[in-house]
Amino acid sequence: MTGMEQKYPNRLKQASKQSGFTIENMAAETKIPLRTLFDYCAGRVPIPRDRLEILAQTLGYPTHYIVPKMTREDGDVEDDTEDHGTSIFSAQRANHFQTWLIDSIEDGVRLRWQLYYTSRNTLTNDGLRNQIMKLEFLADENSEDSERICRVLAQNYQLAGSLARDRFQYSVAKDYFRKAQKVIDIDEAPDMGATAVARHALVYLRQSQNHLGKALQLYKDAATIATHAMPHVQAYVLSGLAETYARNGEKDECYHALDQAERYLHRAQYMPVEEDFTYVYLTLQSLEDARGECHVLLGETDKGLQYLQSAQKQQDQKISRNYCRLLMQHSEAFFAASQPDQCVKYALEGLQLARTLESVSNVHWSYEIYDKLLLSPWKNEGVVKELAEALKES
Repeated sequence: MTGMEQKYPNRLKQASKQSGFTIENMAAETKIPLRTLFDYCAGRVPIPRDRLEILAQTLGYPTHYIVPKMTREDGDVEDDTEDHGTSIFSAQRANHFQTWLIDSIEDGVRLRWQLYYTSRNTLTNDGLRNQIMKLEFLADENSEDSERICRVLAQNYQLAGSLARDRFQYSVAKDYFRKAQKVIDIDEAPDMGATAVARHALVYLRQSQNHLGKALQLYKDAATIATHAMPHVQAYVLSGLAETYARNGEKDECYHALDQAERYLHRAQYMPVEEDFTYVYLTLQSLEDARGECHVLLGETDKGLQYLQSAQKQQDQKISRNYCRLLMQHSEAFFAASQPDQCVKYALEGLQLARTLESVSNVHWSYEIYDKLLLSPWKNEGVVKELAEALKES
């Protein structure tokens, strides 16, 4: 413990910090006087059972975590004559609680990543910051579970960065991905390291054409790290690298990277999405739509459309975020193929799904397609006006 020794030891201050509560918030929520809460946090007075239960319910922690010196029977605060054996028991119980807490957070981050791919951004983001704060606190304690805590923290940082990127908060996103890289030992966890660097690269790739150089360098760094990672992670990194090459006009390098990615993905053993702790959700189908997009970017529109339409037939529409991107890729491809009707059809479908997901970046993509149509020979056609009307609802 830091500072003055508590007369009545408790973890109220730590629990409130981990739950995102200030002392003032706790006072307002529990109706316990502010001065009394300061005394509880300082350990100057014992916390009565009734108030302890109120505080535990408010903060979302068991009573025995907030006040470790509790008897197993009646839960009364023990006196200062507690023997060493009971202290050991309390320490063991605290360790069991920490393990339970990490298990709970790990289950939570798995659910959040599933929501990220399948549902609204607000559902994914709700409570994420508090979850990160709890993990940061646990990581600072240097416990026996520190390696696991840091891995889960890196997963949370990568999720927060992905959400920030989707909202065009590029500086925030980059900061989260840097944190994800710092919190783990990349040599010991190349899968997490490679995905953190690759997702960092994706921020630059989406930011603007002027940042392609930085995106390319980061993807190359990620590919180097991924040489020691699982095959599906290697494929994920190479898929992003291929798109970067395509946007930079490097055809041979792009197709070589895609071929490598496909070979790695064929080598990868089947892994249920809930067991993939990197949460990349890459399949042969999603690699096929990446190949289609690259062909379109490199001017081979007909071939690109063939790959995209093949990917659509295999697409699991439950993975809504990937499906939304596939719809927008179709729209871009049909624009390049001089088929405005199909271009608008896919843009409208993608826009509707983007709104459901609350995906700012995909809604913006619809605007970009509309701007291209306004500069095209089809700017006065009815389908373009239809897209304009749909965008007014945004």
